[in-house]
Amino acid sequence: MALTRRKASKTIRTLALSFPEAYEDAPWGFPVFKVADNRLFALLQDEGEVVEVTMKLDREEREIALLHPWVRTASYVGRYGWVTAKVEDEDALDTVLEWLRESYYLKAPKKLRRRVRRVVAIRGERTVVREATEDDVAMLVRWHADPEVARFWDERTFTEDEMRDRLARPDVDSFVVEADAEPVGYAQAWWEEDEPLRGGIDMFLVPGARGRGLGPDAARALSTHLLRDRGWAHVTVDPYAWNDAAIRAWRRAGFEQVDDRLREPDEDHTSPWLLLEFRR
Repeated sequence: MALTRRKASKTIRTLALSFPEAYEDAPWGFPVFKVADNRLFALLQDEGEVVEVTMKLDREEREIALLHPWVRTASYVGRYGWVTAKVEDEDALDTVLEWLRESYYLKAPKKLRRRVRRVVAIRGERTVVREATEDDVAMLVRWHADPEVARFWDERTFTEDEMRDRLARPDVDSFVVEADAEPVGYAQAWWEEDEPLRGGIDMFLVPGARGRGLGPDAARALSTHLLRDRGWAHVTVDPYAWNDAAIRAWRRAGFEQVDDRLREPDEDHTSPWLLLEFRR
Protein backbone atom coordinates (compact mmCIF):
# COMPACT_ATOMS: atom_id res chain seq x y z
CA MET A 1 0.00 0.00 0.00
CA ALA A 2 1.27 3.48 -0.86
CA LEU A 3 2.44 5.58 2.08
CA THR A 4 2.91 9.33 2.16
CA ARG A 5 6.20 10.66 3.40
CA ARG A 6 4.36 12.89 5.88
CA LYS A 7 2.47 10.00 7.45
CA ALA A 8 5.58 7.82 7.70
CA SER A 9 7.59 10.58 9.32
CA LYS A 10 4.83 11.49 11.78
CA THR A 11 4.22 7.87 12.81
CA ILE A 12 7.92 7.21 13.40
CA ARG A 13 8.39 10.43 15.37
CA THR A 14 5.30 9.76 17.51
CA LEU A 15 6.49 6.30 18.51
CA ALA A 16 10.08 7.41 19.14
CA LEU A 17 8.97 10.22 21.44
CA SER A 18 6.54 7.94 23.31
CA PHE A 19 9.38 5.99 24.92
CA PRO A 20 10.42 6.94 28.48
CA GLU A 21 12.71 10.02 28.55
CA ALA A 22 13.08 10.06 24.75
CA TYR A 23 13.59 13.41 23.05
CA GLU A 24 14.34 14.87 19.63
CA ASP A 25 17.53 16.64 18.62
CA ALA A 26 19.06 17.82 15.33
CA PRO A 27 22.86 18.01 15.70
CA TRP A 28 23.43 17.30 11.99
CA GLY A 29 20.52 19.23 10.55
CA PHE A 30 17.97 16.40 10.54
CA PRO A 31 15.97 14.77 13.35
CA VAL A 32 17.58 12.24 15.64
CA PHE A 33 16.06 10.62 18.70
CA LYS A 34 17.89 10.21 21.96
CA VAL A 35 17.22 8.88 25.42
CA ALA A 36 18.51 9.98 28.80
CA ASP A 37 22.00 11.48 28.68
CA ASN A 38 22.49 11.91 24.92
CA ARG A 39 22.13 8.23 23.95
CA LEU A 40 21.18 8.13 20.29
CA PHE A 41 18.74 5.39 19.28
CA ALA A 42 17.44 6.52 15.86
CA LEU A 43 18.06 8.94 12.99
CA LEU A 44 15.20 10.13 10.78
CA GLN A 45 15.88 11.54 7.31
CA ASP A 46 12.57 12.74 5.89
CA GLU A 47 13.48 15.57 3.52
CA GLY A 48 14.20 13.42 0.47
CA GLU A 49 11.86 11.48 -1.76
CA VAL A 50 11.74 8.56 0.67
CA VAL A 51 11.81 8.51 4.47
CA GLU A 52 14.83 6.67 5.89
CA VAL A 53 15.40 5.55 9.46
CA THR A 54 18.70 4.41 10.95
CA MET A 55 18.50 2.16 14.03
CA LYS A 56 20.61 -0.27 16.06
CA LEU A 57 19.63 -3.97 16.05
CA ASP A 58 21.06 -7.05 17.68
CA ARG A 59 22.95 -9.44 15.45
CA GLU A 60 20.15 -11.90 14.76
CA GLU A 61 17.60 -9.18 14.00
CA ARG A 62 20.14 -7.34 11.84
CA GLU A 63 20.85 -10.39 9.71
CA ILE A 64 17.13 -10.82 9.07
CA ALA A 65 16.67 -7.10 8.37
CA LEU A 66 19.40 -7.05 5.74
CA LEU A 67 17.53 -9.67 3.73
CA HIS A 68 15.04 -6.95 2.79
CA PRO A 69 15.98 -5.02 -0.38
CA TRP A 70 15.01 -1.76 1.32
CA VAL A 71 17.47 -2.19 4.20
CA ARG A 72 21.22 -1.58 4.08
CA THR A 73 24.09 -1.43 6.52
CA ALA A 74 24.24 2.11 7.89
CA SER A 75 27.05 4.42 6.86
CA TYR A 76 29.78 5.08 9.41
CA VAL A 77 28.12 3.17 12.29
CA GLY A 78 27.15 -0.03 10.47
CA ARG A 79 29.99 -1.98 12.04
CA TYR A 80 28.41 -1.30 15.44
CA GLY A 81 25.10 -2.94 14.50
CA TRP A 82 23.20 -0.07 12.86
CA VAL A 83 21.04 -0.40 9.73
CA THR A 84 19.22 2.12 7.53
CA ALA A 85 15.74 1.30 6.23
CA LYS A 86 13.71 3.00 3.50
CA VAL A 87 10.05 3.39 4.45
CA GLU A 88 8.00 3.34 1.25
CA ASP A 89 4.88 1.36 2.20
CA GLU A 90 2.77 0.32 5.19
CA ASP A 91 4.47 -3.07 5.55
CA ALA A 92 7.90 -1.45 5.77
CA LEU A 93 6.57 1.08 8.27
CA ASP A 94 5.17 -1.63 10.55
CA THR A 95 8.50 -3.46 10.49
CA VAL A 96 10.51 -0.30 11.15
CA LEU A 97 8.35 0.53 14.16
CA GLU A 98 9.25 -2.82 15.70
CA TRP A 99 12.92 -2.21 15.01
CA LEU A 100 12.61 1.24 16.55
CA ARG A 101 11.46 -0.37 19.80
CA GLU A 102 14.43 -2.74 19.64
CA SER A 103 16.86 0.12 19.05
CA TYR A 104 15.48 2.06 22.00
CA TYR A 105 15.80 -1.01 24.21
CA LEU A 106 19.42 -1.55 23.21
CA LYS A 107 20.42 2.06 23.87
CA ALA A 108 18.28 3.10 26.84
CA PRO A 109 19.59 2.97 30.42
CA LYS A 110 18.59 -0.11 32.33
CA LYS A 111 16.12 1.70 34.59
CA LEU A 112 14.18 2.79 31.49
CA ARG A 113 14.46 -0.53 29.65
CA ARG A 114 12.60 -2.15 32.52
CA ARG A 115 9.59 0.02 31.62
CA VAL A 116 9.52 -1.44 28.11
CA ARG A 117 10.67 -4.88 29.17
CA ARG A 118 11.18 -7.66 26.71
CA VAL A 119 11.68 -11.27 27.75
CA VAL A 120 15.30 -12.36 27.56
CA ALA A 121 15.99 -16.09 27.82
CA ILE A 122 19.51 -17.10 26.83
CA ARG A 123 19.70 -20.83 26.24
CA GLY A 124 22.75 -22.97 26.67
CA GLU A 125 22.90 -26.72 26.18
CA ARG A 126 22.08 -27.45 29.82
CA THR A 127 21.09 -24.09 31.29
CA VAL A 128 18.91 -21.05 30.70
CA VAL A 129 20.12 -17.60 31.68
CA ARG A 130 17.23 -15.18 32.25
CA GLU A 131 16.95 -11.62 33.47
CA ALA A 132 16.71 -11.26 37.25
CA THR A 133 13.51 -9.62 38.50
CA GLU A 134 11.95 -8.25 41.67
CA ASP A 135 10.65 -11.74 42.39
CA ASP A 136 14.25 -12.96 42.74
CA VAL A 137 15.34 -10.42 45.38
CA ALA A 138 14.79 -12.55 48.50
CA MET A 139 16.43 -15.56 46.88
CA LEU A 140 19.49 -13.56 45.81
CA VAL A 141 19.86 -12.07 49.30
CA ARG A 142 19.73 -15.59 50.76
CA TRP A 143 22.27 -16.89 48.27
CA HIS A 144 24.76 -14.11 48.97
CA ALA A 145 24.44 -14.74 52.72
CA ASP A 146 25.66 -18.33 52.25
CA PRO A 147 29.32 -18.44 53.40
CA GLU A 148 30.11 -20.78 50.48
CA VAL A 149 29.03 -17.99 48.12
CA ALA A 150 30.17 -14.94 50.08
CA ARG A 151 33.79 -16.10 50.28
CA PHE A 152 34.03 -15.83 46.48
CA TRP A 153 32.41 -12.36 46.49
CA ASP A 154 34.68 -10.61 48.99
CA GLU A 155 32.32 -11.58 51.84
CA ARG A 156 29.70 -9.10 50.61
CA THR A 157 26.12 -9.62 51.70
CA PHE A 158 23.05 -7.48 51.00
CA THR A 159 19.69 -6.47 52.41
CA GLU A 160 16.65 -6.73 50.17
CA ASP A 161 16.68 -2.97 49.55
CA GLU A 162 20.36 -3.13 48.63
CA MET A 163 19.66 -6.02 46.28
CA ARG A 164 16.90 -4.04 44.56
CA ASP A 165 19.38 -1.21 44.04
CA ARG A 166 21.87 -3.67 42.57
CA LEU A 167 19.31 -4.99 40.11
CA ALA A 168 18.62 -1.41 39.00
CA ARG A 169 22.25 -0.48 38.30
CA PRO A 170 22.32 1.32 34.92
CA ASP A 171 25.52 -0.29 33.63
CA VAL A 172 25.06 -3.84 34.92
CA ASP A 173 22.52 -6.44 33.82
CA SER A 174 21.66 -9.14 36.36
CA PHE A 175 20.65 -12.69 35.50
CA VAL A 176 19.51 -15.90 37.15
CA VAL A 177 20.93 -19.19 35.91
CA GLU A 178 18.43 -22.05 35.72
CA ALA A 179 18.87 -25.79 35.17
CA ASP A 180 15.86 -28.06 34.72
CA ALA A 181 13.65 -25.00 35.40
CA GLU A 182 15.22 -24.51 38.85
CA PRO A 183 17.34 -21.45 39.79
CA VAL A 184 20.91 -22.53 40.49
CA GLY A 185 23.05 -19.41 40.17
CA TYR A 186 23.53 -15.72 39.53
CA ALA A 187 25.37 -13.88 36.74
CA GLN A 188 25.92 -10.25 35.91
CA ALA A 189 27.22 -8.46 32.84
CA TRP A 190 28.75 -5.00 33.14
CA TRP A 191 29.94 -2.82 30.29
CA GLU A 192 31.64 0.39 29.26
CA GLU A 193 29.62 2.94 27.30
CA ASP A 194 32.24 3.69 24.64
CA GLU A 195 32.01 2.03 21.24
CA PRO A 196 32.87 -0.66 20.46
CA LEU A 197 30.92 -2.15 23.36
CA ARG A 198 32.94 -4.28 25.73
CA GLY A 199 32.72 -5.45 29.30
CA GLY A 200 32.84 -8.43 31.59
CA ILE A 201 30.77 -10.97 33.46
CA ASP A 202 30.74 -12.41 36.98
CA MET A 203 28.93 -15.54 38.07
CA PHE A 204 28.42 -18.00 40.87
CA LEU A 205 26.45 -21.21 41.30
CA VAL A 206 24.89 -22.29 44.58
CA PRO A 207 26.97 -25.04 46.22
CA GLY A 208 24.58 -27.85 45.32
CA ALA A 209 24.81 -27.03 41.61
CA ARG A 210 28.59 -27.05 41.35
CA GLY A 211 30.70 -29.71 39.70
CA ARG A 212 28.11 -30.59 37.04
CA GLY A 213 29.32 -28.44 34.15
CA LEU A 214 26.47 -25.94 34.53
CA GLY A 215 28.72 -22.93 35.14
CA PRO A 216 30.74 -23.25 31.93
CA ASP A 217 27.55 -23.87 29.94
CA ALA A 218 25.84 -20.76 31.31
CA ALA A 219 28.98 -18.63 30.91
CA ARG A 220 29.40 -19.76 27.31
CA ALA A 221 25.75 -19.02 26.50
CA LEU A 222 25.80 -15.58 28.11
CA SER A 223 29.12 -14.59 26.52
CA THR A 224 27.95 -15.72 23.09
CA HIS A 225 24.77 -13.69 23.53
CA LEU A 226 26.72 -10.56 24.45
CA LEU A 227 28.97 -10.87 21.41
CA ARG A 228 26.40 -12.05 18.87
CA ASP A 229 23.18 -10.34 19.92
CA ARG A 230 24.30 -7.23 21.76
CA GLY A 231 27.25 -6.42 19.55
CA TRP A 232 29.96 -6.54 22.19
CA ALA A 233 33.52 -6.67 20.88
CA HIS A 234 35.09 -8.27 23.98
CA VAL A 235 33.87 -10.23 27.02
CA THR A 236 36.27 -10.70 29.93
CA VAL A 237 36.35 -12.25 33.40
CA ASP A 238 38.66 -11.47 36.31
CA PRO A 239 38.94 -14.44 38.71
CA TYR A 240 41.17 -14.33 41.74
CA ALA A 241 44.43 -16.18 41.20
CA TRP A 242 43.72 -18.40 44.23
CA ASN A 243 40.40 -19.60 42.82
CA ASP A 244 41.62 -22.57 40.79
CA ALA A 245 38.13 -24.06 40.39
CA ALA A 246 36.75 -20.84 38.89
CA ILE A 247 39.72 -20.47 36.53
CA ARG A 248 39.24 -24.03 35.27
CA ALA A 249 35.50 -23.42 34.79
CA TRP A 250 36.06 -20.19 32.84
CA ARG A 251 38.55 -21.99 30.61
CA ARG A 252 36.07 -24.79 29.95
CA ALA A 253 33.57 -22.11 28.96
CA GLY A 254 35.95 -20.78 26.30
CA PHE A 255 37.91 -18.07 28.11
CA GLU A 256 41.65 -17.75 27.62
CA GLN A 257 44.17 -15.81 29.66
CA VAL A 258 44.97 -12.48 28.01
CA ASP A 259 48.59 -12.51 29.16
CA ASP A 260 50.83 -14.02 31.82
CA ARG A 261 50.61 -10.99 34.10
CA LEU A 262 49.32 -11.43 37.63
CA ARG A 263 47.38 -8.26 38.39
CA GLU A 264 47.67 -6.64 41.79
CA PRO A 265 44.76 -5.88 44.14
CA ASP A 266 42.90 -2.65 43.33
CA GLU A 267 39.62 -0.92 44.19
CA ASP A 268 37.66 -3.80 42.64
CA HIS A 269 39.83 -6.71 43.79
CA THR A 270 41.02 -7.62 47.27
CA SER A 271 43.56 -10.18 46.05
CA PRO A 272 45.79 -10.76 42.97
CA TRP A 273 43.73 -11.63 39.92
CA LEU A 274 43.90 -12.78 36.30
CA LEU A 275 42.29 -11.36 33.15
CA LEU A 276 40.70 -13.83 30.73
CA GLU A 277 38.81 -13.12 27.49
CA PHE A 278 36.12 -15.20 25.82
CA ARG A 279 37.31 -16.66 22.51
CA ARG A 280 34.60 -18.02 20.23
